[in-house]
Formats: sequence, C-alpha cells, structure tokens
Amino acid sequence: MNHLFIIFFFLCTLSWGQEDVRLSCQVKGNVKSIDITKEESDEIEGDFLVDSFDYNMSIILDKKGRVIKLTSYSEKGKPSDIKETTYDNKNRVVKETVLFLPEKITRKISYSYNDKEKKGTAIAHSSHKSDRRTRREITLNDEGLPIRVIFFDSDGEAFKEISYEYNKNQKLAKSTIYEDGELERQVSYKYDDKGRIIEAKHYYIAFPKGDITYKYVYKDDIYPIEHTAIIGDDDPETLTFKYKFDSKGNWIEKTYFLDEEAVAIIKRKITYY
Repeated sequence: MNHLFIIFFFLCTLSWGQEDVRLSCQVKGNVKSIDITKEESDEIEGDFLVDSFDYNMSIILDKKGRVIKLTSYSEKGKPSDIKETTYDNKNRVVKETVLFLPEKITRKISYSYNDKEKKGTAIAHSSHKSDRRTRREITLNDEGLPIRVIFFDSDGEAFKEISYEYNKNQKLAKSTIYEDGELERQVSYKYDDKGRIIEAKHYYIAFPKGDITYKYVYKDDIYPIEHTAIIGDDDPETLTFKYKFDSKGNWIEKTYFLDEEAVAIIKRKITYY
C-alpha cells in the first residue's frame, strides 16, 4: 500500500496552512528537517501497525513550515521516492518534482491559478514514454483550498478525480479518489478542539477488509498517548506509546506497546533553523 502517496496529497493540502503541517508531523518550533526510521518486532506481521508519519522517510520544511522535500525509504534504507515542492506567496503549490527511483521515472509538474475564477491548472511532464504530458484541472474554494482535482492522460481523457472536503475551520476532513469513475480510496479525518486528529479512517477498494480506522487519545500535548486500530470487522487493537524528547520538547523516540510488550520503535532526528 502506497503510504507515501497518501502523505503526498495530505501534506499538499496542509501546506496551505503551515501550522497544520507541524501539528500533523507532531513537531513544534522552527523545525528544518525530520528523519524517521522504524524498527518493528519480528513477531509483528502486517503493514498497518504504525501511523502514516512513522514510516521510514525524511521531511524537510522551509522557514514558513511548508514541506519542500519528502523522501521515502525502503526497509533496507535506500531512497525509493523523492518529492520536491515550491510555493507562491499565497502558500499554493506552483512546482513539484517527483522521482520514482526504482522505476527511474521523473515527473515535473507546474501549477498556475486564476483567482477570479477559483481555478487552477497543472501540467505534468514525465520521463515515462506512456505518460509524457498530462494535465490536471483544479477547483478552489473561497479560501483558495483545492476541492476538486481532475487528472487527464496524454490523450486528454479524464482518468482520475480527487475531491477534498474541509470542516468549518478549513481543516481537511475528507479526500476521495476515483479511478476511471470508480471509487478507489477515501480518507476522512476528525479533530478535537485543539486541531489534533482524533480519528482517521482509510477506505481502500483493493483492500479485502474494506477499511482501517485509527482513533487517537491525547493528554495535553500534540502527540497521542495511544491509538486504537480497527481493521474491517476485526477486533479493535489498542497500542500505547512512550516517548523520549529533545531539548526543544519534540519527541525523538517513540515506542509502541501492545499488551505491555514493545512491538515497534520509531526514531526521529530533528534539525532546526
């Protein structure tokens, strides 16, 4: 399952509101980079144990807190996908470069916007011979946030659509992906009054059990102390967390416990401006 793809479009919308990026990455202060590594117990099987931001990856933020580079790594520690992003003075994405390293494919995307019509266009150029030049049409809401993106192939045929819904605080509440007119994936979020995610529900048409729901419990800080994972009709599974922190108050080590047994350790190296 492509966790990086989920994070790509989640962070893309969040980067229009920089504090949301820091909150979702569970960091505070003038963070420059976050390098994340995951160590799992050999007894644990499956790909749904840890949260989306606890996989092997590197995130680089600019001084405004926007994600400018995101790199995912294989279990062997080799880079697999790299995405670099630039923004305009309204925090809108204007350029993206994505490298798919195993396939040796480069995709460059340029964005332009029409504020009066609340529209945007993205032109993508790919090094892959079957995907040389594609187009995306973007519809924006009154706050300038994307609410609909339609993807067109090199022949001008629409093949994918992503819709975004927001709550009253303009936080991402739901994203839905259609492939060739059929529902492919849907992710929805619920927040508490401090803007922290308290529930994330992932639905995948290709996943036999249908959906995965994470529910989070917090104390006073931005990071959860436990989450409960519900996979399809399976019994809920609750994991608790223990943290170690750096001098800035950001966690640099997170241990997952299942029935009081450590099952995964997430380590983060954080640098600051």
